[in-house]
Amino acid sequence: MYFMDKELNGVPALYKQRDTEQIVYVRYFVSNSDWEWYVMEYSPLQKLAFGLAMGKLEYFCLDHLDALQYNYDLEILRDYSFKPRPLKEIYNEQRSNH
Repeated sequence: MYFMDKELNGVPALYKQRDTEQIVYVRYFVSNSDWEWYVMEYSPLQKLAFGLAMGKLEYFCLDHLDALQYNYDLEILRDYSFKPRPLKEIYNEQRSNH
């Protein structure tokens, strides 16, 4: 799967959520694992996202997710049932699951 920019339409540009309640818009995951990437902001020019990646707030490149799939034969999927919601809800959910 190549991560398509059109899948991230509606995700705010980088640095646009700094002074507001932070909303998570998209979730990617590896099935049968706890690897998850939650996209909060995105730059199509750089293919760079900001969000929660493996439990930490950080920048991550969608090309690197493609490379993970290719190099390690992983299937990274988009969670199409995921609805945008506040970051604090994701944090609370993750804390209660661990």
